[in-house]
Amino acid sequence: MKFAILKSELSKFIGIAQRAISNKSAIQILEGIVFEAVGNELVLSSTDLELSVNTRVACEVYEEGSVVLNSEIIGNIVRKMPEDKILFDGNSDNITITCQNSRFDLKGQDAMDYPSLPDPVDEVTMSIDAIDLKEAIRETIFA
Repeated sequence: MKFAILKSELSKFIGIAQRAISNKSAIQILEGIVFEAVGNELVLSSTDLELSVNTRVACEVYEEGSVVLNSEIIGNIVRKMPEDKILFDGNSDNITITCQNSRFDLKGQDAMDYPSLPDPVDEVTMSIDAIDLKEAIRETIFA
């Protein structure tokens, strides 16, 4: 896997993916974010098995691949990096992150070990009779 992305973009989307990560997870891999470089975009995915986030951001992909990186560690590294293009290079065992004079080597996990995210439901509908809705509002409006 090899890709390059601006720090500001990556930082923003890591923050979005971190919203679905629980600090009290019994499963270690759920403390990570799946980074998947595919086509011309980076897909970031995370879950706590109840809430899932899947977000995409455009980047320069040189070699497709995927890896799971610890959310807290990668978030702190990216936040401290200079405002420039960040290069990720490696595989699921070892990822090298470089930006200007900064270089980090991280141990990753295989993305195949990460639980699959549920497919989003396109259409959610609910119907309720107007009389029932009016009654429910009347009974709870005091709260």
